[in-house]
This record gives sequence, C-alpha cells and structure tokens, in this order.
Amino acid sequence: MPTQSPRRTAHAMVAQFLRLHGYKDTLNQFREEASDGLEHIPVEGEYTPLEQLLEETELSHHMSALSLEREANENFYRKDPLPVPKEILKTYDLPAAVIMARTHSAPEPCLVASCSDRSLRFISLEDHLPLGDSPVNPHDAVILAIDFHPTQPHWMLTAAMDGSVRITNLSTSATSIASWKDHTKYVVHAVFVGPEWACTASYDGTLNIYHHDPAGPEAWTRKAHITLPGPVEGMCGDPESAQVYVSTRASNHIHIYHLPDLLTKAQEDGPVRPTRRINLNANGDDWCSFTATHLALSPGPSSTRYLAVGTDSSLGLISVYLAREGRLLQSWWAGDVGDLARGRCAWAGQRLVSAPGDRDIHILDPAVSTSSSLCTLKDHTGNVRNVWYDPKRHWVISCGFDRTIRIWTGKEGDSSDV
Repeated sequence: MPTQSPRRTAHAMVAQFLRLHGYKDTLNQFREEASDGLEHIPVEGEYTPLEQLLEETELSHHMSALSLEREANENFYRKDPLPVPKEILKTYDLPAAVIMARTHSAPEPCLVASCSDRSLRFISLEDHLPLGDSPVNPHDAVILAIDFHPTQPHWMLTAAMDGSVRITNLSTSATSIASWKDHTKYVVHAVFVGPEWACTASYDGTLNIYHHDPAGPEAWTRKAHITLPGPVEGMCGDPESAQVYVSTRASNHIHIYHLPDLLTKAQEDGPVRPTRRINLNANGDDWCSFTATHLALSPGPSSTRYLAVGTDSSLGLISVYLAREGRLLQSWWAGDVGDLARGRCAWAGQRLVSAPGDRDIHILDPAVSTSSSLCTLKDHTGNVRNVWYDPKRHWVISCGFDRTIRIWTGKEGDSSDV
C-alpha cells in the first residue's frame, strides 16, 4: 500500500471501491470533486478493500467483547486469598434497634450507627466508647441512610424518615453544608457518587440528583428530579463511570443514569429517561416475580464490575449480574426466610455477604460453591437489618433488630475451608 496521509488514503480507498464495483459515472464525479484529495495518488494503486476493512473491524470488536467476557468470568470465579470473616471480633449492645452501621475515619476511627430511637451514634474503635463530641442527629426523624464524601471525609450525607436530606460538616461542630426536603416520603437511600454528585431516593418514587460546584452561588444544586415506576427499594453508585443504579418495588428492571448527562438536560425537556436498563429476568420477559430490595457494586475496574441484587424472595434469592452488560452470572437461594424478606448484601473482596431477611448472614464465594453458602453466621437473635464491609480492616459489620452491632473478622490462613 502506498505511504501517504490518512486523508489521501481514504480518498484512494473510496476511488478503488467505486472502480472495483463498476460505478464509472460516480467515480468520474468523485475524481472531479475530490481532485485535491486524489492528487498524486496512483489511479491503480492497491489498497485493502473497504469491505475487508469493515469485516476486520467487526471481527476485532467481536474478539474484544469475547476477551472482556472471558476476563469478567475468570475474575468472578477467582479465589479470594483473604480469610473468611466468620469470627466475631466485637459485639456492641445498643438501647434500640440498629437501622444501619458502618465504620468511618473521622473525627477518629469509629463506628457510625443510626438507631430506631432517632439517635446517631459514633463509637470509638479504640476504646469502644461513645465519642465525647459526637454530633447529634441533624434530622427530626430516624436516619435511614448515611454516607461520607470520598475526598472530604468530614462531610456526612444523611437521609431520614421525614423526607429530609442533609450534608453535615463534622469538622465544624456539625454545621450544615446543605439541606433539602424534596421528597414527600421516607428517603431510603442517599449516596455520594464520586466527589461531584449526591443522589437520594425515596418511597415517594422519586430520585433526586445534586451536583457540587464550589465556584457556583450554591455549593450543591439539584440537577434532576426523576419520577420512577414505583417506590425506590435499592440504589448504589459507581464513581468510576459516574452512574447511579436504582431499583423500584414490583419492577423487574434496574434503572441506570449517567449523571454528567444531567448537566446538559434542562428539566423542561421532559421526563428524564434512564441511560440504560438491566432486565433482572434471564429470559428477557417483563414478568416480575420479586423486587430488588438492595444493590451493591463490586470493587474493581468497570469492565469487570458486578452488581449484586438482594431480593424480597421468600427463598432468600440473591443474584449477581455483570454490571457493564446486565448479564446474569450467578444466583443463590438461602432457603425459606419468610414472606417479609428484604435481602441486603455487600461485597467483601471477591466474596459476597448476604442477609436475606432473617437472623442469618451468608458468606457466598463463587470460587468455592455456586450453589450454597460458604458459611452461615448465626449469632444475631433478631432479624438482620443491614450488612456493610470495611475493605481496610477486612471486617463484615452487621446490625439489626436485636439491638446489636457485630463485627466479623477472619483468621489468617482460613481462606476457604470452613
């Protein structure tokens, strides 16, 4: 093939295509109109036919997709070298049912817990006592969701049963950075998605998207108020791709929104449609046999990121999908957990922690078993309300209606044998 600029090569390939297919009149017209692009190019030069280039490109895309699929499958079933978190490290007894609990690093390493008595508790991981200067609940109701900003760890996002949402600065005596009451029912989820975005979702069937612009007149402004098919049950964010995943009651779809798109879409443009959807049914139909009550994205690059879906199935169903394409990879059933099941889940490295709705917690490891739990943690005496994983300390943290928080850890060398 002659060596020349890409522009001249493109002109020559079009001319060759027209010549080889006998489009004489079109070729003459093309030579006349594109004389500059065809200048100094041999009329009978041999170039890779356009059809062959298209076939090679399609094959390359196909092979790339197969490579990503193989990588995703191999990574999903890869053995986790970390110890199985099945031993109780510490149990905290609290005066009320614990709605959610997690660890945090500010103002010092601590547990942060929301309780049914409307209290917000900060418990030191050093002496296991309440922090002396713990901030009080910034809401007039029970807190249902807590998250911390990824680059400003002293910014705490909370959402409550009275429909309110707040961002609080823990480093300045818990002063309010932003507050909203844009929902009319319980706000069941509130998450930061990267440093720029905050998302809240409610039983009123709406999703609110807020954007942080330090240079603007308001630090945080609402960019979208999205109406969904029903009350929101599950939500999680992907900071790498700036997307939020949302599930609603009595729906077989996960709705996914690419948040930067909302900066250019005015509200008067009409309803905000999801960027894409994942059908939870493997056969692609629209029959809804369960509700996705909890969503959790695995760590790792977006090409091999997995979406765990806890459900309200009375059989304790939890499923895992390849987040990028929505393909079902694996499902587990915990057994009969009752009709009031509201599955919760969290990724613990390569493993999955599942609380299907009763008192048990299941550790699932696809590298060991794709049909049953690796082990079952049975220490709670009341239904488990939430599970969370601390990737720094490799702890599983569970809490529930037995008024306790339990920290689970593993023993060195105990990575698969239970």
